[in-house]
Amino acid sequence: MSSDPERSVSHLHVGQRTELVSRGGGVVTVSEKINEIGFGLYQIQVTILCSGFVISEAACLQTASGLSSAITNHFELSSGSGLGKSMHLMLAFSGFAIGTLASGICGDTYGRRYPMLIGYLGMIGCALCLFMAPTYAMLCMGYFGLGCFAGVGVPAALITVAEVTPSRLRGVTNAAMSISFVLGELWAALGLRMILPDLVGPAWRSMVLWSSIPPFALLVFAILSPVSTFDTPPFLGVRGRTTELVSAINLMADMNRKPQCRMALDDNIAVDKQDILSVGEALVKLTTWPYLLYVGVLNLMFFAKDLAFYGMGIFWPLAWQSSHLGGMHPATELMLTSALGLPGVAMAMLLMFTLPRRIAFSLAGIACAIGVACVHGIMDAEAPLGVTGVVLFKLFYPTVQMTTFLLPSEVFSTQIRVWSMAIICFFGRFGTLLAPVLVNYNKHAFLCTLSTLMFAAVMAVWCLPETKDLELVNSASKPDSDKGRLATKKDCESQYGSTSEGLPVKVPRAG
Repeated sequence: MSSDPERSVSHLHVGQRTELVSRGGGVVTVSEKINEIGFGLYQIQVTILCSGFVISEAACLQTASGLSSAITNHFELSSGSGLGKSMHLMLAFSGFAIGTLASGICGDTYGRRYPMLIGYLGMIGCALCLFMAPTYAMLCMGYFGLGCFAGVGVPAALITVAEVTPSRLRGVTNAAMSISFVLGELWAALGLRMILPDLVGPAWRSMVLWSSIPPFALLVFAILSPVSTFDTPPFLGVRGRTTELVSAINLMADMNRKPQCRMALDDNIAVDKQDILSVGEALVKLTTWPYLLYVGVLNLMFFAKDLAFYGMGIFWPLAWQSSHLGGMHPATELMLTSALGLPGVAMAMLLMFTLPRRIAFSLAGIACAIGVACVHGIMDAEAPLGVTGVVLFKLFYPTVQMTTFLLPSEVFSTQIRVWSMAIICFFGRFGTLLAPVLVNYNKHAFLCTLSTLMFAAVMAVWCLPETKDLELVNSASKPDSDKGRLATKKDCESQYGSTSEGLPVKVPRAG
């Protein structure tokens, strides 16, 4: 037990916020404690671990897109059927949708770590099965499994970063994670350039193994990193797991070199917490107003985002393969296109750090819509127009992507955060299912559809609350003033998953 009464926790109150009450009567919320400790090595390692999952997912699925022509030739599929050529992609994206939905059950019930661990192991195993697949039917089954395991960890990874990052830096840290999507694309493009430069040939199986290197490397990192020891403090607090909560906070303080922020536990700590929402209760919660409106708006935004990311991922190899605007190998053009996303990461960090969420999304979404409209030039032999479109899209899409990913973390509360993200991501995955069919059927129709959806998402985002730099909370229920707890300005302003800074509260010690 700590000799300092202000650093010894005697009571845990879990209401709208998880509040740690010291023997001296001081009260600090988990979010305030994370803000006090600040950003450091702990957050860096968590970001690497979570970004690594996104890199692995993007590398595996972008590799699958780049191998479409090689797989079509190897298994002698009908070149005239867009559905036949893209069946393995449709099954991969179907699995992606199912895995994303499963993440909600796993992430909000068992914690944020388990979906990522399952995903890492599954992607490695499926890659080995794909390498040895003797028939196209077996290959499709392997890609379905790959999609399931790739999808199961993405919502949990993005939620984890949001929950452990100080409020002021949540937007810019989330924006920085967009580099993981770029690195995943670059990893796939680099492998294609070295192993399959013309995007056809028998070496496509080696590319499958190449795509499994990121999940294997990050699984090793997860095993070695101390941040994998505990779940996120907000999740542990909601679950009333006080010992692990304080241990996680102390680990964060030690890794960030803030020993003065360490805490200790009294021998008999009192825990006052809300009931844990069941799966059914979480789903019912999401159908109440205004959550139902937010789910609808975010469904549209995620659908447009996924159609853009995975649709353009399929579009680029096919477009460059048929255009040869610069006389380069298609894989080289693909790698240069992916590299254009790096300045986009810096743009996302700038816009999300300086601008409110809705304004940043609107500016970037309009630029992306215009860029997609200009990309027609690649196929119409109008090089300046096509290149302008590529640059605009790659420069501003990371802002659209990461703002969309961040908003569910801030709009929805801790008890339903992964569930809400999973449901919204699941709806967005229908964009991934539509992408291969639409791109293979008519590339111009795909670009027109995507541009229209981007404009629609820009208008819809204004139905959401502004959440920049606000504190994440556990529930959106009205604050309770019983049990001696006073409602505060912070409580009264809270209607969503994040709230503004308010007045301190006093919670009496138990007993």
